Order: sequence, then structure tokens, then C-alpha cells
Amino acid sequence: MTTQLATIPATHKIPKIGTPRSAGWDDFALGAFPRSFELTVTSDDVERWCRLYEDDPALYSEHAPHYILYYAGQSIVAPLRDISAGFARFRCEFLAPVPRERPLEISGQVLSKYRRRGRGYIEWQIEARADGELVQRNARTWYFQATEEQLEGLEERSREIPPAADGSAERFGPLSLHLMQERMNDFEGPGEHNGHTDVAAARERGQPGPVAQGAFAMGLISRMMRDRFGGGFVSGGELDIHFTRTVWSNESIDVHGAILDRSGGRALCRVWAEKEGGEEVVAGTASALL
Repeated sequence: MTTQLATIPATHKIPKIGTPRSAGWDDFALGAFPRSFELTVTSDDVERWCRLYEDDPALYSEHAPHYILYYAGQSIVAPLRDISAGFARFRCEFLAPVPRERPLEISGQVLSKYRRRGRGYIEWQIEARADGELVQRNARTWYFQATEEQLEGLEERSREIPPAADGSAERFGPLSLHLMQERMNDFEGPGEHNGHTDVAAARERGQPGPVAQGAFAMGLISRMMRDRFGGGFVSGGELDIHFTRTVWSNESIDVHGAILDRSGGRALCRVWAEKEGGEEVVAGTASALL
């Protein structure tokens, strides 16, 4: 007997019903999430994602953008809808092209809860399968304001430092994206009022504007890796990035890459994002098959 899975949107948040609360520290326990979901990437989703990232929809006549499953990792916490935390890290294994107009089963699990400098960190992972074939595995880490009681007994972990690229490393990129407020609002969807969209609240807090979504750097770096390595990144690529500085609305980011090593049929790269003035805001590694 086949179980009918609840459907989630591919490139939007789940619909808002009533006044849903945000997911907090105590909502996450190690192990599998209680529910799996189904999503289908449509032509409208492809057009929307390419518009958000200034990508070329003509590249995706057979498959969806390889970096389109970001929202799947947010919606795995349904019926909770938002996350009361800061985005710290994103990892992804791009195992096969993401299909269009075919259902994907999305399942997930909480991998770890740990502490660093008085904050609590949670990492969870999703897996996307098409007809049983694993297409993509991606994981995200969030930092939460948690009490000492909540953090008691958890492992203290230090931050991982991505390797540097020396002057002889082959550089590629950059790709650039201007994060105007309209783009950020479009990413969140109509009627969303939060730290990415509420200009008045940001100014009341003394900020220059709302905080830009880290997903923009993730997608832009993924685009850059595809441009450099083609199918070797889309089917067989890996990405691991850390968000190190805040990007505000109406700032621009440039993403860069440098090849650190070519061995075993794979290229290992340092990847990073900078905003105006050259300040590094994202740093990590990516690899692709050669």
C-alpha cells in the first residue's frame, strides 16, 4: 500500500495558515524528521528561480537548476514555517540532475546539535529522490540563542577554516548579483514580513536595511561552479560554505573560485563571496568531477 505524501512548493515557503510560530531550539531532536514530503519542479518554478538568480532558463530545457532545492530544506520542518535562528553553513552533494515535472520525495533528519561560544547549533539534512534514485543531499546549519540549560552536555566545536588559495592557483569567476530589496522580497514571496523584508523594523534596530538571504550566495556559487565545470559539478559536485559576515539589502555580492588541487579525477576549489570593498562574507570549498 502506497502512502500519499503531503505536497510542498518547490520554490516558495509552505502556505501560511493562521499565525504559525517559528521553529526554535527545542523543536529539533536528533534523528529522522517525522514526515516526508513530495514536490514537483514546474516550468514556472524554473522561470522564477532563474529570475531570482539572473540565470538563463534556456539552460534548463531538460532539467531544473541544480541549486533549486533550497526551499525543500526549509519546508522539511513543516508544519512549522520559519526558523528563529541565523544561517551558518550550507553543504550539498549534487548527485544527479534535478528533474522537471516529476515528483521528488523529500525526507530528512537532524544530524547534530552542538555548541560554540555560548550559541547552540543545529544541522539537519534532506535527501531528494526521483523514483527511488537519490538526486541530491543538502544540509544546513543554524545558530540559535539557547540557554545554558539547553546547551548542557553538548559537544563544543570550533569553527572549520576553509583552506586558502595561493597566488599560483587558477582563478575563475566572478559572478555578481545586486541584492536589491525587491529581489529579496520576491525570494520570500508575497505578504512575508520578516528580517529579510521589513525595512522599517530594520531601521528601528539601527541597521542599514534588512538582512539579505544567504541562499543568494549559495545559488550564485553553484552557478559559477557549473559554468566552470559543467556536468562534473551538476552530477557529482559538492559544496560546503560558511556564512561569515552580514550582507544587507541593496548591497552587491561577487563570488569567486580558485582551484586548489586536481587529483583522483576531481578538482577541489576554494569558493568565496565578497561585497563592496572586498569584504569576504562567505567562504568554503567546492569540488567537481573532471
